[in-house]
Amino acid sequence: MRNIIQDKLYFSFRDTDGMLSFSMNAYDGDPQNPRFLLDENGKAFLIRRVGQVIALADMQEDLCPVLQKANRVRILENPEDSSEILRQYNVPVTLIDAVSENHLLTEAMPQIA
Repeated sequence: MRNIIQDKLYFSFRDTDGMLSFSMNAYDGDPQNPRFLLDENGKAFLIRRVGQVIALADMQEDLCPVLQKANRVRILENPEDSSEILRQYNVPVTLIDAVSENHLLTEAMPQIA
């Protein structure tokens, strides 16, 4: 299945170790080789697995400079209406040119060396 999910209910914060973290709803299936993409227009996408893209809608502008310098971000997935953490994982950040959302679904995920 290939789809882009617009997530407006995420929460961003700096964790105790200083890493930028995103708490969001849990999604079906385990992440497989996840990637966090930030494009030149400040759009952010979490590719959890091939064909499953989470678009982080309405991201605060002040997060972009932090993300541009970050090597990794931390993702915490919670059940809806709960603070329980189902999954926690660190994801590499990749800066990309502006890209269409359709491209994210049809092309192979970028590989990190």
